[in-house]
Amino acid sequence: MGFDVLEQLNGYSNMEFGKASKGKRKRGERYIVHQWKKRSVFFQLPYWRHLLVRHNLDVMHVEKNVCESILGTMLDLPGKNKDSLNARLDLIDMKMHDKLRPKSLGNDKWQVPPAPYNLTLSERRKIVTFLSKLAFPDAYSSNISRCVSLHDGKVMGMKTHDFHVFMQDLLTPAFQGVLDENVLTPLQELSLFFKQLCSKTLKVAELEKMEMNIAITLCKLERVFIPAFFDVMIHLPIHLATEARMAGHANVQIIRAEQSSPKASIANGYIEMECKPLGKASLTEMTTKERREAQLYVMFNCDEAKPFLTEYEHAPISQRIDLCKWFEDRITNLWKEGDPRVTEELLCLARGPMKGVVTFDGYVINGFRFHTKKRQRNRKTQNSGIVVKGDEESGQKDFYGVLEKVIVLEYDALKNRTSPNIVLFKCKWFNVFDEGKGIKKGNLGAVLINVTQRLKTNESFALASQIEQVFYVPCHNEPQWRFVIKANPRNFFDFPNDEETEEIESLWEHVSQSVTNYEDVQDEDIPIVRNDVEYTLVEAHVEEDLLNEVDNEHEEDEDDEEIEKSEDDFSDTEDEPILHDFYNSFEDEGSQSDSSTNSSTSN
Repeated sequence: MGFDVLEQLNGYSNMEFGKASKGKRKRGERYIVHQWKKRSVFFQLPYWRHLLVRHNLDVMHVEKNVCESILGTMLDLPGKNKDSLNARLDLIDMKMHDKLRPKSLGNDKWQVPPAPYNLTLSERRKIVTFLSKLAFPDAYSSNISRCVSLHDGKVMGMKTHDFHVFMQDLLTPAFQGVLDENVLTPLQELSLFFKQLCSKTLKVAELEKMEMNIAITLCKLERVFIPAFFDVMIHLPIHLATEARMAGHANVQIIRAEQSSPKASIANGYIEMECKPLGKASLTEMTTKERREAQLYVMFNCDEAKPFLTEYEHAPISQRIDLCKWFEDRITNLWKEGDPRVTEELLCLARGPMKGVVTFDGYVINGFRFHTKKRQRNRKTQNSGIVVKGDEESGQKDFYGVLEKVIVLEYDALKNRTSPNIVLFKCKWFNVFDEGKGIKKGNLGAVLINVTQRLKTNESFALASQIEQVFYVPCHNEPQWRFVIKANPRNFFDFPNDEETEEIESLWEHVSQSVTNYEDVQDEDIPIVRNDVEYTLVEAHVEEDLLNEVDNEHEEDEDDEEIEKSEDDFSDTEDEPILHDFYNSFEDEGSQSDSSTNSSTSN
């Protein structure tokens, strides 16, 4: 790559600093061929020509600029809208998108056809209303509701990280049901591209797919948006996947475990940071039903207890008694016999937890900050959404819910021992087994949950170590449905496993399928003008030369329409045999003239 550029730069002068010579510099023929003006001074370095990536692109700022262009054009933001009158007039010079070209009404008034991405004031207000009601987890994003204006449907003052969150997580919920699918689908693919690029795990095979698919995604956008939308920033995503494949991951996260006391160990300091209750502790008593339910859940999720549970399942039905009673008797007898499989922790587990428990309104674990539904009632953040990964018994279905209470179970300890504690989250689960009524999948892997459908189950508890955080985003025109968005902890890195990597791959398969079928789609299948919106009237002064070009263009269009109409009327006459003979005779004359011309040329 570097040698190819250096070969094109052969003969160019090096960069000369200082004031330029008077007069306008002329570009030679070589600039037209290779688009180079000068030779960079960095090529004097001996290693520069060997570098595969000589200029590193900042993914975050490219993503911010792309998202800003999308929002500016959709919401008609001043100074950020790429769809202006001048941009529409450029379509006349380019001789493309004839249906989107403006029409002059005289007196500096123009009639501009609405493009499929042009939103009305009511649609823009719907989007900013959606943004004003958002609630994020702590330290996930700033309060975007402060950046919206409900009166005119504008968004202003968003920071770089806000654009990052919107591009990857909020683009689909914000525009779903508002934008046409022909516009929304390529934008969703672009959002998924950035989300995949900033994920924890990147595979070379996936990056190679991204290199091919991002070009197709931009081609889909070019079929909908006008050329003025595609500045340099919109084209830079083509190079990001290649840069990541050559230079490495876009995000480099470092785990730092700070300890408050220099005498404390690093491990203890990390554990204290990883697990910490929030709020005021309160003492309460569990009911017999809750105590049994909590005890069974802990037993079924304890690896040391699984061999004994299997033994209980294979026991004769006549010998089966209550599971908790059987487990306690079995473990107690083995402890007395000195069985090495029975540890002190397992013996405490068999005896069951105490009735009196300690509850909290919040908990910090694995980098997530959880609050109960009651605690977040008067807050502008959302920290009660939880998810538990599914297993084989549930058919790999993830369980989504809301945190109600944090319970610390305390077990009877042996003599001179500390009482072991287990943290449980009591939750309300949504119905994830009834597809279509309780849960449904959107485009490109989006998950929607019906918050009015509860899951009927006896397992309302979950271990704190099993919990991950999600937050729920409202859906347009469907108030009972919520988009589920997974929150990633900040300042915390958990090494991913193969299951999480396969999940990302399954999301990217949707983009691969759309690219495969892309060649079968014709340009006529995508309407480029909205029929449900009136044309926009714009007052602007245009130079006479350009105005004459517009008038000539309209006259040519009218002439073409008259010619097409006359040809249609001519083809619909009843004298088809006569016309058929006329065309045949015309073709015969043309062939004879061609043959005579060829013979004279050969002579």
